Amino acid sequence: MAIDQGKIQRLWTEQDEERLISTVTRAKMQAMDSGVTAIACVQIRFTREFDWIDSFEQNQLNVDFQVLWHDADQPFGHMLAVGTTVSQMWQDATVLDDIRSYWSSVNKQLVGEDATHVQFFCELAFDPRAPRDDVWSMWPSGLFTLPHLLFRDDEHGTTLLMTVAVTHEIDVQSEVELLSREVQMLCEKKGFKSRVKEAEDRVKVVNPTLTSTDRLVFQRAVADVSEKITQGKFAKVVLARRVVLQRKQSFSMGTALRDLQMRYRSGVLFAVMWKNQIFMGATPERLVQSTNGHIQIDCLAGTTIRGQDEQADRELARNLLESSKDRNEHAHVLNGIVQDVQDIVRNLTFPEIPVIRQLANVQHLYTPVSGDISHESTVLDLVLRLHPTPAVAGLPKRAAMQEIRSQEGMDRGFYAGPLGFMDVKGDGAFNVALRCALIDDQQAVLFAGAGIVSDSNPLAEFAETKWKLLPMQTALEQE
Repeated sequence: MAIDQGKIQRLWTEQDEERLISTVTRAKMQAMDSGVTAIACVQIRFTREFDWIDSFEQNQLNVDFQVLWHDADQPFGHMLAVGTTVSQMWQDATVLDDIRSYWSSVNKQLVGEDATHVQFFCELAFDPRAPRDDVWSMWPSGLFTLPHLLFRDDEHGTTLLMTVAVTHEIDVQSEVELLSREVQMLCEKKGFKSRVKEAEDRVKVVNPTLTSTDRLVFQRAVADVSEKITQGKFAKVVLARRVVLQRKQSFSMGTALRDLQMRYRSGVLFAVMWKNQIFMGATPERLVQSTNGHIQIDCLAGTTIRGQDEQADRELARNLLESSKDRNEHAHVLNGIVQDVQDIVRNLTFPEIPVIRQLANVQHLYTPVSGDISHESTVLDLVLRLHPTPAVAGLPKRAAMQEIRSQEGMDRGFYAGPLGFMDVKGDGAFNVALRCALIDDQQAVLFAGAGIVSDSNPLAEFAETKWKLLPMQTALEQE
């Protein structure tokens, strides 16, 4: 089949086209020689304008996987991943070890000078040992993918990285033409109609009997755990609850994402589409970021609300800094982070006193931790050591996790789990999935938690979860 030169000219240059054909041809030759599928990687400068959020919601290519990612704390932190070239799912507790092995094997299949630009997406459940409940039945314990199309912004505009699985039987010209049609479809502006609304054959998993965590049940759990901490069984335990929202019409993902993007000017806005469900949120917490071996970790623990005016805001922040309960909770989290990574991170540094990090509706105690990772380690090794942090689980970790399974009575799924991107060198950035919800058509399940210590007040801890739920509730209420 001949290539439609007119369409290709509108999407990329002749030089880009030549590189694309050459790279796919090289990958085909490698596949013929090795008997193993090769992956062609080509990045181009993309000059066509289109709305990334609209593209995510409309899902013009009808794929099962997409990621929208906007890191407001990075100068160029906007990415849109569409489809998968290769992907792997896991349903067991050894998911992180399996992901490292899979990442290493896929790296060997990459072909092309632009393979260095490849970004893998990884998402892990909070507790891989926990069985998936009805809410999370469609999701695995771990998901690792190489996006088929990856749009990213930089100082010059937008790049598009295309990856293609190539066998010895592939027709090179047909594959290039298919890529052209796919990208063309993404740029087309059609009358807005969400795929979630138009997919009549989708599997319905909305459960009308699903209920939110009962307020009194949560408060009794807080009191029980606090007493156990007083008895010396734990130093800290984080208890979470869920809120179920149901409406007659489908939730508007685009409207919710735009609302979060407008009101939350720091942290990471994310949306992951898997099958027919969307896991989305605006998380303030970076688990770890590695850039050329230099790492940064967020210690975020201790919370209060924002004030009605600047004076009230400053007073609340001062009270938070002076709160022995919140400072103790923060110290537990910081000590846990340091202990978890000190064997593979050199030159660990962090300030002695936390500062205030303000978000739209809450403010936290915050301590940045930095250092240099050992040469033989990757960002995945840090994720393995850090997750779950004391900020989302507790201390000691194993005992806290057992108490969470006993007390919460629900599957957190990917709430409070790590998600992020990594490259072929092992650098990358992972965040903790907080301030989030799982959306399925007309049903949304929201999650929030609070750190319990010896002097925790059940009423205050429940109120803290209400503050944390507010961003997503407000966004989903937008029409």
